[in-house]
Amino acid sequence: MQSEGQYQLDHDIISKSVEDILKILSANEPGFPNPEAKEKITTLAERIREATTDSYIGEKTVEIKTRADEVYSASKHQKYSGGAKELSSWILSSCDQIRIRANFAKSIGKATSR
Repeated sequence: MQSEGQYQLDHDIISKSVEDILKILSANEPGFPNPEAKEKITTLAERIREATTDSYIGEKTVEIKTRADEVYSASKHQKYSGGAKELSSWILSSCDQIRIRANFAKSIGKATSR
């Protein structure tokens, strides 16, 4: 467990990256191969992970990267009953959870901005 002094969270980077992920999801149809959208989402998730030491947000970025790989695959999404749409909603949920956590950190004075 990290001590109080080690906690870092850059609210601006996280908020901007979450917004960019949401834009990519809305502009790119899930369920079809799209390596460019997958790579952009993966890069943004990694940027979020690097902007904080918060382990919960770190877990959510892993979920986003995993789901992006599946949602923009021709076949990986088929193992889910809701298919690519279900996976997209999971990414949206992870983004919402990251945003909530980052906003909370900001509200209690634990977030920084560059």
